[in-house]
Amino acid sequence: LLANDGGQDEFCWDQRLEKIPSAFHIREPVLSLRRVIYGLNELVTEEGLSWLSVALAARKARQFTVAKSALMSASLMNVPPAKILLERAQLLRDMNDKYEALRTLEEFRNKIRQSYETKDIDASKLALLIGRWSKDIGAKKSDDILNDFKEADRLVSTATSSQAKEATLFQLAAYYDFLMKKELELFRARNPGRAPDSTQPVKKFINSVIHKYAMSLHWGCNHIYQSLPRLLSLYFEYGPTTNPVVPSPSKAKLKRKIPKQLRSRSEFRGWIEGWVPSIPAFQWMTCMPQVISNLGTSDDSVRHTIRLIITKAFHAYPHQMSWQFLPLSGYTTLQKLQTHACSVIRSIQDGLGSRRSKDGLSKEKKKSILLIISQSGSLFEDFRKLCGKRHDRLRRMPRPLSFQKCYPEMKLSRWKNTSVMLPVLSNMMVALPEGGRECFNSHEAFPDSEVLIHRLSDTFSVCLSKECPIKITFIGTDGKQYDFLAKREHSGDLRKDARMAQFNTVLNRLMKRDSVTRERGFRMRTFAVLPLAENCGLIEWVPNTITFKTACAKYEPSYDLKKCREILKGKENQMSSDPERMRKNLTILLNHHKPVLHKWFLDTFPDPARWFEARTSFTRSCAAWAMVGFVIGLGDRHGENILLDTTTGETVHVDFDCIFEKGKMLALPEVVPFRLTQNVVDAFGVTGVEGVFRKSCEIVMTLLRREQETLLSMLQAFVSDPLLEHRKEDESRDEGRIQSIMPGASIATIVKLIQSRLNGAIDQDNISLSVEGQVDHLIQIAMSFDYLSQLFCGWIASM
Repeated sequence: LLANDGGQDEFCWDQRLEKIPSAFHIREPVLSLRRVIYGLNELVTEEGLSWLSVALAARKARQFTVAKSALMSASLMNVPPAKILLERAQLLRDMNDKYEALRTLEEFRNKIRQSYETKDIDASKLALLIGRWSKDIGAKKSDDILNDFKEADRLVSTATSSQAKEATLFQLAAYYDFLMKKELELFRARNPGRAPDSTQPVKKFINSVIHKYAMSLHWGCNHIYQSLPRLLSLYFEYGPTTNPVVPSPSKAKLKRKIPKQLRSRSEFRGWIEGWVPSIPAFQWMTCMPQVISNLGTSDDSVRHTIRLIITKAFHAYPHQMSWQFLPLSGYTTLQKLQTHACSVIRSIQDGLGSRRSKDGLSKEKKKSILLIISQSGSLFEDFRKLCGKRHDRLRRMPRPLSFQKCYPEMKLSRWKNTSVMLPVLSNMMVALPEGGRECFNSHEAFPDSEVLIHRLSDTFSVCLSKECPIKITFIGTDGKQYDFLAKREHSGDLRKDARMAQFNTVLNRLMKRDSVTRERGFRMRTFAVLPLAENCGLIEWVPNTITFKTACAKYEPSYDLKKCREILKGKENQMSSDPERMRKNLTILLNHHKPVLHKWFLDTFPDPARWFEARTSFTRSCAAWAMVGFVIGLGDRHGENILLDTTTGETVHVDFDCIFEKGKMLALPEVVPFRLTQNVVDAFGVTGVEGVFRKSCEIVMTLLRREQETLLSMLQAFVSDPLLEHRKEDESRDEGRIQSIMPGASIATIVKLIQSRLNGAIDQDNISLSVEGQVDHLIQIAMSFDYLSQLFCGWIASM
């Protein structure tokens, strides 16, 4: 088989290699064995390509000496020069010799520019890398960099690889977007206090930005969490005023010349209507919260586009959409949104019930969707009523509590054998295809079996917290029990928690993609959050967890707010806002409270190996949450908002209402970036914040900086969400004021603050630090005695 042409493909070795973990110590023996087999059969080219694969794997593992040696061996064999050069340049760049890497690519392009072939993907990749690297280090003028991206777009246009096309179109769109942002910044600097005129800085680039983003989505979804949120944000912000051109990415329309400006609003809507069906439904599901939240817009054309997207997604994934969209019909304070949501639901129902509809759905599928809508609406209404009740009176009743006795109006018979899906996170997460457009038709966006609600358990319990939420249990069609928290928020907003769950899901994808974070098992533990109205919803119960406060109080009962007040009782420096008295208070509490969390780890994980793994998992998860929390301004990290997993030792954070620096607007501002008190440090082991914790912080911050474009795209959509409680209903879209973050702060200001932190700044300081310097500075602030003493008593800084 190896003697035949293309013998490597007979064994599907490339596909098999993709199934192997990307760790170098795992792949290297496999590649070495293949190289020996090729050498014995005198397949020189294949042997050289195998050396090239070793160089690539070693480079990604940052074993640069091995990578150099493998690359040298590959260059001595019959390997295409372009492949050798591209790998050598990327090796130089990873070794931080960025200018030499760029010079190497430029010299090679100058030599072979005349021999470019339109089907040579390596040539297009060469131009693309030159454009990207020139932008990163500022080596050229913007026009020259733009020409590099355009050249890559031209060269890849006839390529067969859809992923190469997607990458090139995305990078071109991102650079157009970058130029547009610079124009906006320049306009604002020259015209302070004036809203940007869309016909000036925006109109110059908006057509190209949206068109290229849309075309990249047509070919693949490797950059979907950056391209689609940004595309939608631009469309919702500028679409109604500038009429941007978004041609449908069909073969016929790809050949059309894109007009500079559409003549009418109806023609603009025609372009959008042609574009929406061309994007698969699973791609829309990745940004569905952003789509739904803008349904209340006053612009008819934008609202019509949103209706098309929602209808398309509902036909494809009715189970998931029922939990994301149907609750909007129960919103009472947002009348406009509720009206439009009810109108869309009726439209979907009418379309499914009509015999003349051309949606391509079978009769069984239509009946199934109609049944899901009907049953979901009834169940959501029951839960809204349940969450609205006061449950504190039930604390004195004998256990177990029963729905039939306490709330007979629940009518549990309606919950038997339903067609409603259990809203666990595994059923709500969208899976993306590994390949390009050729995989779209056969792709399963929700591969996990969709477990339905078989019945609702009659027993429930009331949690002993301020809001008195109740813990309920669903029995799934798989026979398993699934616990949820039915909660009413009097001051917070569950929609923030839902958007944070989506953001953490994207972070987990990025951590799995990166070899360093993947090998160390970094992840953000998350769970499903299902808002059913403005102030209530369901939260997936995280099993096998206890609060950080409970774990500490087990060994030191005085870790309690009442006990802390008793300790300070009778002393002249009781609870006070005076800095000097607050320092004395913390000193008194520290004299009574000694670090005890290490005892919990010893008792919970008695086996030495499991104890070590649990402590390491705890340290790494603390580091991950610390860095992410700092970037997004996450506050209110008291002992009941941090959970400990009793099986793995990981931390799980809950309650994300105090986000985007809202904690600094409290009566006693939360001035520390994350929780790093004596018990947290105690559980790290003898090295404390040195060793695993500090290194983990640096690894996570490095990842966040590298992926900042994706994160900023998601966060900008998050901050701009018109449904969240931090957006005033009567605010203008141009103003975009966010009162819960900083008085008078605009959306652009908050995004800029997040971006500055990703670039190495601390708060308002414009000085950019290295990753190591930024991490060290944050650790010092988090452990500062002066800062800890300023926190409110309920935070229990001594714990």
